[in-house]
Amino acid sequence: MTKHITRSVVGTVAGMLLAAPLALMSPVSAAPAHRLVGEASLSIPDVVIYSGACAEHPLTYSVAPDPAFPNSWNLKTDVFRPDGSNSSYGFIGSTTGTPAPSTGSATMQYCGNLDAPGTYTASTRFQYETRNSFQTVIFSTSLVVRYPATQTSLAMKNKVKKGRRVTAKVTTLAERPGSYVPAKGSKVRVQFLKGPAWKNIKRATGRIGKKGKASITFRFPAKGDTQLRAVTTKSPNATPSTSAVIVRKG
Repeated sequence: MTKHITRSVVGTVAGMLLAAPLALMSPVSAAPAHRLVGEASLSIPDVVIYSGACAEHPLTYSVAPDPAFPNSWNLKTDVFRPDGSNSSYGFIGSTTGTPAPSTGSATMQYCGNLDAPGTYTASTRFQYETRNSFQTVIFSTSLVVRYPATQTSLAMKNKVKKGRRVTAKVTTLAERPGSYVPAKGSKVRVQFLKGPAWKNIKRATGRIGKKGKASITFRFPAKGDTQLRAVTTKSPNATPSTSAVIVRKG
């Protein structure tokens, strides 16, 4: 069903209304033959907040109106924040103007500075005309609004010794549409496993530069086989992450 964040600014294209500027993309007018009258779906991927900028976000929908009234139906979606307040709404209709296809896709605008990360609830109402009256079907689902992910990696020379100074190379990349880019300004640290718990290594902290890397020099903390990892503890408008574990013999 629907996964949906959108702003409350109405625009129309080809008989469709949504709560944001909308661009119809690759509509398919014929409904799949196996669908039953009254079935409907609306799908929007989980929303990633890239800073506070507004961006276009894709959606797909599919409805099965009564074949006797193929252009008399509508979908309305309301999205609610975790606290229950209304975040946005959307409307797709085929009752006036150029009929909207019963299956299609589109984009809508969302703005990352208006909604905080969390689990949202989307409630959708599908109305369609029959020979006797309008029928209503209501369904809902949840979606996650989140900050971009980060990826952290750790590299260090193989020959180390307890108490000797070593340099670790930490790389942190931040998610962007279709790729990952250097997470400049992210705070990182190196940890080692002591017993069952991960411990911070004294002074083993740094900040990611414009190429996505940080060099961190510290005194190696232990003897024997030692497990180490790098942690991105804070990244601008992105979520923390942890590197794969490496083993060095001190």
